[in-house]
Amino acid sequence: MVNAMKHATIAEIDHNALRHNFNLITERTGRPVIAVVKADAYGHGAVPVARTLCDAGARWLAVATPNEALELRDAGIDHPVLLFGAHHPSYFPDLINRDILLTVHDSNSLRAISRAARQIETRAHVHLCIDSGMHRAGVLSAAALSLLDEAARTEAVSVSGLYTHFSSADEEDPAYTHKQLALFRPVEKAARQRFPDLHVHMANSAAVMRFPQSHADAVRPGIMLYGNLPAPDFATDWPLREAMTLKSNVGLIKKVPADSAVSYNRRYTTTRPTRLAVVPAGYADGMPRAMTGQAQVLINGCRFPVAGTITMDQIIVDVGNAPVREGDEVVFFGAQGKAFLSINEWAKWAGTISYEITCGISRRVKRRHHL
Repeated sequence: MVNAMKHATIAEIDHNALRHNFNLITERTGRPVIAVVKADAYGHGAVPVARTLCDAGARWLAVATPNEALELRDAGIDHPVLLFGAHHPSYFPDLINRDILLTVHDSNSLRAISRAARQIETRAHVHLCIDSGMHRAGVLSAAALSLLDEAARTEAVSVSGLYTHFSSADEEDPAYTHKQLALFRPVEKAARQRFPDLHVHMANSAAVMRFPQSHADAVRPGIMLYGNLPAPDFATDWPLREAMTLKSNVGLIKKVPADSAVSYNRRYTTTRPTRLAVVPAGYADGMPRAMTGQAQVLINGCRFPVAGTITMDQIIVDVGNAPVREGDEVVFFGAQGKAFLSINEWAKWAGTISYEITCGISRRVKRRHHL
């Protein structure tokens, strides 16, 4: 039957790694955790990941879009869910009714949320977002006091949180993060005076690891929950464990002579008679084409180069005379025996960050969860 057919390329999700990373964060920070599971838990699978993190002790979850928030509720997850970002007011009644924490960015969003709450005869629970230097979401620090006062007067809205977001905490130079902290502190002080039960949070993954003075009432890790680093060259002593392994198998072995041009545009030419392994995975599965000429894979615990241009559905690996056979497991990133190939290596090869790698693993790659 067609429905029973499988795609050889799969992403395995190690929930013990998720628990390890979560426990490491709580042990080192001593703070409650707002677990960021936006973008389908950075490609790992939002619902199963959220369940594991809630069971591990996450106090809140955080997402980026209304449908992400409602997906968690539809799955029976009743933990507090914070919705980042600015969204159309038409979504607010349903979100408020499902007890989603909304973000207030300015007077307009505050009033829109208040109207929606009054419309369904309830109170909305919100967190106020302060723009301390990211210049994306939130009210500018200089204008925050008037918003705090308006929020305190708004009966249909209950303010339970205050947060900001660091733009550069992953950089070696801490100056800009210190500047953001300095801008945020007076707003935090004023907010605590108006809202005594406030939860203040600002530490993203980079700040969790580098700026303990930012840990506040809760920390808000994202990428580090999944064992990845905020930047490929991010230096840290945190022993994180990557939760995702991407793997496939060898579909075809073929012998070619020396001087054979391999794949599109002849970017790789064999220098000797060799054997090529064709693997059913490509950029449609999430393997960035930008890694062409640099990427490696693991087969039987050894590294081999990807030969030529990464194509939509297949890659070609030069395995030389190694005893590689059709059907052998191919690991793109993750462990194979004692060998390991990191997602951060992929990020370097592709000129990007680990976030984009795991978020880019496409829907045709099945997630297999090891709970």
